[in-house]
Formats: sequence, structure tokens, C-alpha cells
Amino acid sequence: MCFGQCTRAERSRKDGDVHRGPSIESGVGAGAGISQGQGPQRTVGSAGGQSIAFLKGDRALGIPFKIVDELIVVSAKLNDSTPVDLFLDTGFGSKGVVLFDPRLGRELGLNYVAKMNLGGGGNEGGETASVAVGASLSLPGVRIGNQQVIVMSGNGPFSDPVADGIVGGSLFDCVVEIDYDNRVLNLYKEVPQRVDESAERFDLSFTQGIPVVEAQVFLDGKETIPVKLIVDTGAGLPLFLFTYSNRMFRPPRTNIAARDEGLNGAMAYVAGRVPVLRLGKFMFRGIVTAFLDEKAMGSAVILGQNGFLGHETLQLFRVVFDYSKAHMFLRPNTRYGTDFDFNMAGLVLKTKRDGTIAVFDVVTNSPASQQGLKSGDLIVAINDRDIDSISADELCNLFVQQGKKVKLTVERDSQRLDFTLSLRQLI
Repeated sequence: MCFGQCTRAERSRKDGDVHRGPSIESGVGAGAGISQGQGPQRTVGSAGGQSIAFLKGDRALGIPFKIVDELIVVSAKLNDSTPVDLFLDTGFGSKGVVLFDPRLGRELGLNYVAKMNLGGGGNEGGETASVAVGASLSLPGVRIGNQQVIVMSGNGPFSDPVADGIVGGSLFDCVVEIDYDNRVLNLYKEVPQRVDESAERFDLSFTQGIPVVEAQVFLDGKETIPVKLIVDTGAGLPLFLFTYSNRMFRPPRTNIAARDEGLNGAMAYVAGRVPVLRLGKFMFRGIVTAFLDEKAMGSAVILGQNGFLGHETLQLFRVVFDYSKAHMFLRPNTRYGTDFDFNMAGLVLKTKRDGTIAVFDVVTNSPASQQGLKSGDLIVAINDRDIDSISADELCNLFVQQGKKVKLTVERDSQRLDFTLSLRQLI
């Protein structure tokens, strides 16, 4: 599942490595059903009908990724020819690839064999997609054969994503190491010994191919509550709790209402801080948490569980997933020990396919709403600097500096407007 918000894991309230993030939600009910086939070079694994072939030995190292809108984006090729940028989403448990744009399907010359309803968050109805089989997916050093390709119609409410599609379960037939410090993926046939010795190991269970880990949360004035959390690289905030899964999961008094976008439309949520999340020996205090109800989750409500362990938390670790043995390994990285904060302007930002930054939502009674920012505004400059000259990390950092003033220049209905926002903590 991909879903997020502009937050920051802040290093002692000084400049740090930060990212912004709205995102998408997908993958529920998108089954595998992939036919058998072969990969080139040495085939080192085959599961669920797909074949995995490393081009050298039993691993593929240093596969670069970037983080855009709080999501991991990897570059790949379909059928050894068509380049695509894909969100790497552990919340998409099925084998294969989802493509957002039907024009890519036509470019690939896909032969569709079925139609399916692609589940996801939002409340505007299900997205119907076309399914092809027998494709290949290639990343540097590895080729995965016999992939199903699920192509969306392009007519649903989800629009203008920054990537071409989603990949999830296919890659996790390998052991996958996510190295956030160096922004690379490492894929292995088996867990390297150095990982087993240096990281804390967690047992995983699975729901529809999606990993689930056990943790505990502590709410104000309440006892510690055990929770089962879907481990989701596509959920941007640090923690999500499903209000329908436990009557005690209610937002704290200090909260904000916001919305993001799922495959099936807008996803409204309330965000606040949970006093403590405990994950094994790791403890997170005052963790920014989104509270989602059944309407927001849409068809994804069938996942069950109590919530999501989001990407903002996972980024504090070097993470290794070994689905074959149902383990996850976490080793703190250079970001570990940082605090979490929410966009202090009250803006939910979204990167469009052409690279422009749009305002997706404005939080009520926030600095942005009080100054008149609106959903749909395009940010063209910050503090008189062109938006193209500001990195994703720097952009998010600009919005989490308590008491700072930020000048925004936006484009609205072919006009340029200036706004000066005084940032303040909202939750």
C-alpha cells in the first residue's frame, strides 16, 4: 500500500536528510497467477510461477533508488526494452507489476488475458485493470521472468503519479536489503551472514503476501496495546492505526485533519502523536500517527491488522527482508535517533510526473490555510529560489523549522501569487 504525507524525521532539529510525501495505495486483491518461464544466465530462484536470474553469482548489489514523495522509486525495464520507474512497495504483495498508464501497455504490445478489480484506498469505487502475463522485469544485475502486468484504465480517480507503476512481491522472492544511507538496494539468494549477526531479527507473518510484524503502542492513560502492523514502504507517515480495529485507537486531542490520494480516490485521515511505539528493543516516543477509518481504507479494509508500520520509521534502519524464512532484520542507520515532525505549513505536497510540486491538500487553521493557499496551487519558488533548484531533502527541511518564515510563490489560474508563512508545530 502506498500512502503518505509530508513529514520529516528530524535530526535533533538541525539540518538532516529529509523527504516529503504524499503517495498512493494499491495492491489489495491483485493476485499472482503467473505462468512458468525462464530467465537468462543462472536461475537461482523460482516461486509463484516466476523465475529469478542473477546475472553474476547469487546477488545483485548497488541497485540505485531515489525517494520521491516519501516512496522508494527504482528504475527497471519491462521485456528488456521499455524503461519504467516503479514504486517499491511492500504493501503490494502480488507478483508482477502495476502500470498506471494504459499507453505503456500499448507500447509494450501486451496481450491481455483478463480483467480484474484492483483494490486500494479511497472511497470512489474500485479501479478496473487489464492483466497480461509472461513479461519480464529487469533491474541492474537481475532479471525476473514470467511476470503478470496489471495495467490500469487511466480513467480512475488516481491521477498524474510521479512514477510509472508499482512493484512489490516480485522482488521479495529475493532477500532484499534496503540501504537508505547509500540509496541502494541489494538483492541476495540468502541473507548475508553479516546481517544475521549485526541486526535485530523480527518474525513476520503475511496477509495476501504483505508482511506483518508485531509491536506495541502506548496511548495516553491506557495500558500498552499489542498491535499487528503491516510493514509498508508505501505508507509515508511513521505509523498508521486503523480506528475500526480497536475502539481504543482514537486520535489525541491535539490533532489535524488531512487527506491524501489512493488508487480509488481521496483518503481522509486524522493525524496526531502516539506517546510510544515499541518495536522489539526499539522505542519511538511522540510518534506522528495517522488514524484511518473504514471509509478511508476503502477496499483495502480487507487486509485486517491494526495499522501500518510506515516508511518514515523504516528509513531509520538498514532493512533486510527475507520472505522465504519470514524474517525482517533492522539495524539502525545514521538517521536513527531522530525525531518525527509534520509539515509545519500545513501543506500536503505532491510531485507530478513532469516534476512540478503541487499542493494536494491544505490543513484547516494551519499557516497555509490562514494565508490563503489552495489545493491545486503549483509551487514555483521558495524564498525567491526557483523550485527546480531545491532538492527533495531541502524542500521538506524548509517546512519543519519552528518559528521560521517561508515565502512561497505559487501559480494559480495563470497568475503568480506570493505568500509568507510563519511555520509552527501543528501536532
